[in-house]
Amino acid sequence: VFPESGLTLCLGSDYKGEIKKAMLRQVMYWAKQQGNLGLHAASKIMRVYRSRKLKDFGFLLFGLSATGKTTLSCHSHWLRTPERVVIRQDDVVILKSDGSAIGTEESFYMKTEGLDPSSQPLLYAAAISPRAILENVHVDPETGKVDFFDTTLTSNGRAMVKRRDIAFTDNEIDLEKVDFILFINRRYDVLPPVVRLTPEWAAAAFMLGESVETSAGDPTQVGKQLRVVGTNPFIVGSQDEEGNIFLNILRNNPDIQSF
Repeated sequence: VFPESGLTLCLGSDYKGEIKKAMLRQVMYWAKQQGNLGLHAASKIMRVYRSRKLKDFGFLLFGLSATGKTTLSCHSHWLRTPERVVIRQDDVVILKSDGSAIGTEESFYMKTEGLDPSSQPLLYAAAISPRAILENVHVDPETGKVDFFDTTLTSNGRAMVKRRDIAFTDNEIDLEKVDFILFINRRYDVLPPVVRLTPEWAAAAFMLGESVETSAGDPTQVGKQLRVVGTNPFIVGSQDEEGNIFLNILRNNPDIQSF
């Protein structure tokens, strides 16, 4: 990796994720040079009633690969019209100093293991779209039927889907305003289900990066407890600097709530 030159060499890999993350990692590096912060996080809008008026709330969801960013960002939460979600990003966003967030992709690279229409209808529909490209997913050679529950090849099956093939998306990929930040830690032994954090505690949670290993990381260590700063294994440069930038953004935008 040669971030100053904008060059990453991916050798000996046929995994699309290597190419995708190489570019996004470079974007995150450039963002940091401008005082912003590249995050391994998803984004969405919840349009819900408050004081009898519809209001948009912007969410960022932190998490390691395969811990729930796409699942949670691409869920409708069964809201009824006119309340709804607006899905923006599922992997990497750029958090700016003013509390807004820039999107980076027009496609999603989502994990397919155990995907079914009852629990994740939006993602399932996108994964079987004619425009979807499947990677490491079992296909019956006789019928051509896709089986998202068959992990013979690997449990890290993936689908590359166009963002607009997912319901509840629009033409925008940015968040005008971040209102809530959620850390998906998957460490049920560490924290209660929901804890509201001060900016300082949120920065501590960011630096600790409590999570668990998944098949998207090291398949031999699935379920093992681990810590990754910012739940972001793609940081280039000082991790301490990332934590301080994050803390400063929260302090300068006190209306952002972290959990």
